[in-house]
Amino acid sequence: MVRIPGVLAVISVLALTAGLAACTPEPGTGGPGGSGASTPAADPRGADAGADDTGCFSGEWAADINELAAQLGASLTDSGLAVVSSTGAGTQELSVDQEGYLGIAVDMTFTIVIDMSDGLVMQVDQHQTGQAGADWAWDASSDEASGTIAFSNFNDSEYHVDTTVSINGQAGDSSVPIDASALADVPMHVECSGDTMVTTQAPSPFHTTWHRVG
Repeated sequence: MVRIPGVLAVISVLALTAGLAACTPEPGTGGPGGSGASTPAADPRGADAGADDTGCFSGEWAADINELAAQLGASLTDSGLAVVSSTGAGTQELSVDQEGYLGIAVDMTFTIVIDMSDGLVMQVDQHQTGQAGADWAWDASSDEASGTIAFSNFNDSEYHVDTTVSINGQAGDSSVPIDASALADVPMHVECSGDTMVTTQAPSPFHTTWHRVG
């Protein structure tokens, strides 16, 4: 017997984790829609240590959605699911300023098709849309050269996730609770060189590759 709710939960959590891996610091009052003023975070590593890193990290970035989808499919395959395809579409854009604030705007969809055996094929579509924002600073608790970012005042009140599922083309129950704060209060490692940046957060099995757009 196919346990569809359990499988859907795994897919939904992994897909959400892939999308949020770019920017999921501790919830707070800053960012888009926040009720309080956002105080720019200082670079605790000092001007000499952080200047070059900050200069590379800041700017406008676009995530490689196809790479995220491929990682998602590989992770689901590793978990034992017969993944037929895992694709992504849309955009995930990151804006970082040198004064200590970043914002993310997302309008992307992951589509995963899985062979459930016994003639059953499940398709899951997860649409992530909206905006989130936070204050950022280089993590003072880590080595100066580690490239680790710490966050505060995160606000994701305008970030939405909708999941739909169908079995052999027929709509099914897609009501799966998802904890969108799974990566809350987790520092982010940044590797930046010229027009390419890679970000990772330890609890997530995914990394995000970004390309500079401004």
